[in-house]
Amino acid sequence: MIVPWIRKTLSAEVVLLLLCAALLGDHLPETKLARGNSEMVLAGIDISSFLVPDEHGMHHDDFRTRVPDVVAKFGRFSRREIRGDTPGKETGECEYVWAKPHVQLATTIFCSEDGSTDLTGIHHVVVSGTSREAKWKTGAGVGLGDSISDIRRAYGSRYVVYHTLPEKTRELMLQWPDGTELSFRFDSSGRINYVSLRVAIE
Repeated sequence: MIVPWIRKTLSAEVVLLLLCAALLGDHLPETKLARGNSEMVLAGIDISSFLVPDEHGMHHDDFRTRVPDVVAKFGRFSRREIRGDTPGKETGECEYVWAKPHVQLATTIFCSEDGSTDLTGIHHVVVSGTSREAKWKTGAGVGLGDSISDIRRAYGSRYVVYHTLPEKTRELMLQWPDGTELSFRFDSSGRINYVSLRVAIE
C-alpha cells in the first residue's frame, strides 16, 4: 500500500491527483500518463510481450526475455524465491535474484503454483544499488546514480511522486497508457538507488 507524498510546495491539484492514483490502484489520470512509447528495457532485459500459439491453436501472451537469457548475460542467479499464488490466476510467481558487487538484479516470472516449473518470460525487473555502469540502465539511459533531472530529460515531466510505507521511501512513478510502470527511488542525496520496470498484468 502507498500513501501519497505531500509537501508544502505541492499544489492542491497535484495532491488531488496523487490521492486519486492511490484510490484507483495506481491507475493515473490521463493527464498524468507518460507520453511516447512505453519503456520496455531495464538492464538489457526486454519485458515486452508477444502472442505465442499453444498446442490447441490458441494464442496467449508471453514475454520476450526468459531466465536462461539473463543467465547467459549475467551468470547463474544467486537465489530463486517462490512467491506462491498469484491473485486471480492459477499460477504463482517466482523471483530470480543476481547479487553483484554494488548492484542487485531481480526478475519475476509466472511459474507453477509449487514453483517447480517456469511458465513465462520476465514481466518485472528491479535493479538496486550504487553501480553506475550503463548495462544496468533503462532503454532510455536512466539508471542508478542518476537524478530526477535525468528522468525528466528522458521521459518528460508526467509522473507522480509519493512515499512508500513502512520505509517512507521517496518514489517517482511513470505510467504509460498500456499500464507499464517505471519507478525510481532515491537516496538522501537525491540519486537513484532503485529502478523497477513492470508490465500491466490483466
